[in-house]
Amino acid sequence: MSGLEFTIFCGKCFAVVSCDHGNGSVLSCGDFLCHRCSQQLQSTSICPACGRSGVRAIVLDGPLPDEVKGSIEDPMKTLDSLFQTLGFQVKYYKSTIRKLFSRLKDSESE
Repeated sequence: MSGLEFTIFCGKCFAVVSCDHGNGSVLSCGDFLCHRCSQQLQSTSICPACGRSGVRAIVLDGPLPDEVKGSIEDPMKTLDSLFQTLGFQVKYYKSTIRKLFSRLKDSESE
């Protein structure tokens, strides 16, 4: 594993956003905001970083929600999992193709 870390920056002021103690928010538009910039969402549902309206916010006050964590975790961890899955699927399809060819040969010889 590479141990890459993903640093989160506020989409408006570019301050580093920590994922604990209510230091920021992740918005439904995909932007992260520091605590100071996320205060602007209390009076409006417009993202101060991208301008999209109707956004919802999740306050980062503890462990990240799974749907957020999966987007910012170490990409090598995700790739390792993907390669394991693909490796299994390739072995399965190769085995299936061999079996199908064997059955085809058997049916042709009958």
